[in-house]
Amino acid sequence: MSDKYYLGFDAGTQSVKVAVYDEDQHCLAMDTAKTHLAYPQPGWVQMDVDEYYRLIKQCMASCSRQMEEKGWDVKNVRAIMGDGIICGIAGIDADGNAITPYVNYLDSRTADDVEA
Repeated sequence: MSDKYYLGFDAGTQSVKVAVYDEDQHCLAMDTAKTHLAYPQPGWVQMDVDEYYRLIKQCMASCSRQMEEKGWDVKNVRAIMGDGIICGIAGIDADGNAITPYVNYLDSRTADDVEA
């Protein structure tokens, strides 16, 4: 087995997933955590930006523990790649902190504007 590892994460609509693979594409560690959709009004769908960040860190920490338990050095992770939900918007302040929920592609609150 190779001693070069690669971590990937997906921040999706239903969950956050993190996995670590070696160069031969063997999965060394994996974790997932459920995300939550909020429906504050009919047609509105939004998510908590901070929840994504917290869950990604939580799953990465879990993968690190799994690797350490198996004797694999997390310092050999050579790259981290991430992706997320296809489209949406969230407001941030000057320090990069979320100041609005993440309004994702399922939201239809502007349907009347689009149809006009």
